[in-house]
Amino acid sequence: MTKTTSCNVTLTPFDNKRLINLCGRFDEHLRQIERSVGVEIVMHGNNFQVVGVPKDTATTAKLLVSLYKETANGTELDPLHVSQTLQNIQENSGMAKKLQADGCTVNTKLIQVKPRSTNQGNYLKNIQAHDINFGVGPAGTGKTFLAAACAVQALQQEEVKRIILVRPAVEAGEKLGF
Repeated sequence: MTKTTSCNVTLTPFDNKRLINLCGRFDEHLRQIERSVGVEIVMHGNNFQVVGVPKDTATTAKLLVSLYKETANGTELDPLHVSQTLQNIQENSGMAKKLQADGCTVNTKLIQVKPRSTNQGNYLKNIQAHDINFGVGPAGTGKTFLAAACAVQALQQEEVKRIILVRPAVEAGEKLGF
């Protein structure tokens, strides 16, 4: 059984606008953090209680403090920004090294691609283990890049003969990226 602990974080100075920015509309940023890290966050004013595994509560506390500092200069937080800040904190805490030790890297002739988060590591494992995968997430989280890197590795190791890239021929009301 995994031991859970509680970590209390008080964000100062107390500023309602910054707290609203941090939490997101209907607390969407807090819920995103809870799903990503696997913790529970309870907020009362500028006091946050984080419940979960000790390492995850410490990561979440760092994330909340970091995001709150960014709101001081007027940065408008969105789900992508929250996700990227979480990835940076996890990378600095050694989680990426653990993923790389688990063999979650893609090696091509030119570069070695390493996951930056647990979700990216799981995504790479699933791509390598299964023929069909679905990657869902906000723009800029590495879905296409990781899939393309895995395809190049498979081509160079002669596991496949060619790579075929497809996209819709007609736009569905939005401009598509690469």
